[in-house]
This record gives sequence, structure tokens and C-alpha cells, in this order.
Amino acid sequence: MAEYKKVIPGDLAKAHAQQPPALAQSLGLRRGDVISLVGGGGKTSLMFSLAGELASAGSRFITTTTTKIMEPGHFESPLLILEADEDKLTREVGLRLDEYRHITVAKESLPSGKLGGISPEAVIKLSRLASVDYIIVEAD
Repeated sequence: MAEYKKVIPGDLAKAHAQQPPALAQSLGLRRGDVISLVGGGGKTSLMFSLAGELASAGSRFITTTTTKIMEPGHFESPLLILEADEDKLTREVGLRLDEYRHITVAKESLPSGKLGGISPEAVIKLSRLASVDYIIVEAD
């Protein structure tokens, strides 16, 4: 059974007040893109900054990691799904993305307070969902 955590969508809307999609535009993002963030620091902050822009634009997207990330705050993601089974995860995202528009997914919650990442193969499965506009991956 998948574990869900959600916040009130109105709170998220306040956090992502309408702003020009400068970052998304600078990156030349197109529907269907999988954006992998790598490097020495700032990946999680960049992921959720970009997520804010995409949310303001009304996009449907997933934020995730193939490594580990801190659990997003309630202003960063309206729904967190933790599921180790990739097929179940893909099904759950497919069922809920139209409602939540932004979903963060991970394999598990670790004792450190971080979220354990999904496999690159799971990212590919999620990218095949017709309802997904973008996937942003913290991917060291």
C-alpha cells in the first residue's frame, strides 16, 4: 500500500504566486522533458524552484530523486507518494496527477529523515504516462 502525505492546495497556490517562468524558459523546456539535476549543491532548491514555476504555469509534473532528498515541505509539493513497487507507483501517479498536478515520489522514507530514491527505470516508466508534462529528478 502506498503512503500518502498531502497539504491543502490553497496553501501551495499562495506559495507559488503567479510569476514569469524565467527558469523554465531559460532551460528551453518542452512538454515531455525529463530534467535531471546533478552537481555539487543546490539541486533540491533548484528542483523546487523550477517546480514552483511549472505549478504557476498549470503544468502536471513529478519531482523525484534517484539518490536521496529531504522530504519536501508542505509548500513545495502538494502530494508525496512513497512506494517501492514501481508498477504500483506508476499506477498511483497516473490516478492522482490530474487532481494534484505536482506529485513528489520516492521509494521510501529513511531513518535519516530523507527520502530514498526511485530507480532510473521507474523514472522511464513514469515518463511514459500521458498525463505527465515534466519530470524533475535529483540525479547524482
